[in-house]
Amino acid sequence: MQKGPITLLLLLLICNSCCSQDVLLDILIVEDVSRSIGKPNFDEMKRFQESMVQSTNIGHDAVNFALIAFSSNARVVFRFNEYRNSKSGVLAALKQQTYEEGPSTNIGDAIKLATSTISNGDRNDADNNVIMFTDGYTTSEDREAIAASIGYLKAKAEVFVVAIKEVDANSTIHLIASRAANIFQIGSPDAVRAILRKMRNGPVP
Repeated sequence: MQKGPITLLLLLLICNSCCSQDVLLDILIVEDVSRSIGKPNFDEMKRFQESMVQSTNIGHDAVNFALIAFSSNARVVFRFNEYRNSKSGVLAALKQQTYEEGPSTNIGDAIKLATSTISNGDRNDADNNVIMFTDGYTTSEDREAIAASIGYLKAKAEVFVVAIKEVDANSTIHLIASRAANIFQIGSPDAVRAILRKMRNGPVP
């Protein structure tokens, strides 16, 4: 049976509506603001984050963001429920962040706080994702702390890493990311789109 133009138009509108809906995602951004990052890389990191937020729909039935910053210690900048329905609020909060040039990089503390933030603020029906921005510089003591705690975070969320500098074979970044395909370089032109696509499609073993 041939469909009339009105029926076809309605089907097209329904399809577009369904296809444009975001998967429910809780995305926790964890940013390294230590001295080794440098101001130019910090600025590029903020542009990356803003581009990611601009590329999503924010709301109770779409995407929520939270932010942690760390250097010597980690702290929550804003939680998932603070800008639940406000893309402009998330963008304003990101823009307010200044480069702290912290004296050291405590990734282990950031991972513990990220695990706590996911556990106490995520939505039950949303997929949890963590995206860490770091150069991966650590001490041997911090590397041990990362190894001891990263499993708890990976059990609760898919972990991505945006590397601020080149990643060598021995980098701690390999330990942090849930899988090798979740590691991206900050300067990659398609990184934002690729990360969001992976988050929406779900983890691939």
